[in-house]
Amino acid sequence: IPIGTIITAVGLVATLYTTVGGIRADIIADTWETAVLFLGGLTTIVVAVVLMNGPSSILKVILQQRHLDIPLLSIEGTSVVGVLLWAFVLDIYVFGSDQAMVQRAFCTRSLGEARKGMLVNFAGSFAFETILALIGFSLFAYFTAHPETWVPYLGAGLKSHADKMFPFFISHIMPVGLSGLIIASFLAAAMSSVDSGINSSVTVLHIDILERFGFHVHTGAPVAFAKKMSLLFGVLATAGAWFIPMMKGNLLQVTASIGG
Repeated sequence: IPIGTIITAVGLVATLYTTVGGIRADIIADTWETAVLFLGGLTTIVVAVVLMNGPSSILKVILQQRHLDIPLLSIEGTSVVGVLLWAFVLDIYVFGSDQAMVQRAFCTRSLGEARKGMLVNFAGSFAFETILALIGFSLFAYFTAHPETWVPYLGAGLKSHADKMFPFFISHIMPVGLSGLIIASFLAAAMSSVDSGINSSVTVLHIDILERFGFHVHTGAPVAFAKKMSLLFGVLATAGAWFIPMMKGNLLQVTASIGG
């Protein structure tokens, strides 16, 4: 399926249920999407472990390839301290001021409920970051140990094909049926990001910008206004996503550049 078709479908579906259902639809959809995301990640790890005949084989390859040789502190490149500082600053920003996160806290019944929700979020984020790391380790080990599965298709150079390895694993290595689950988890992650972004952007526009500077929405019409703006933001976000495939470089670096 062409990437443009996928972008359009994901963007419009997320825009539709966000426009119709607002924050309630977002929270319900995100809950199910998160469940699919976790299931897809765990499935990937299990399949890789089975193919490698156990986690010890994965660890052996990782140690042989010195994949864990990261300096404690360095001003050049990745270091343990550098990653921890980056994550600390990022999480303060995300959990303390990011509109998509704060808006969900305001949807709870009380301060106590908001705290519980935040603690669950912390635990869930930690668990999912761990799953992502284990996926990376597992796939790195598998493709290093079995170059015959991918070199004929992609050419040599594992690092140069970093963005292609997970999709390749899904389409060529994973059993049929399970591969569909992983693709569903990708789509779930995409829709979860889009719906949160649309809803929080509309709220910022309405409350923090228009009302703050005296542009009040007519009495009784704020919901209608929010729905129209949700539709507009969704269409703009979907249209903007069409330009992402044109960007060069590793996908993670491109994402970090846009976010930065």
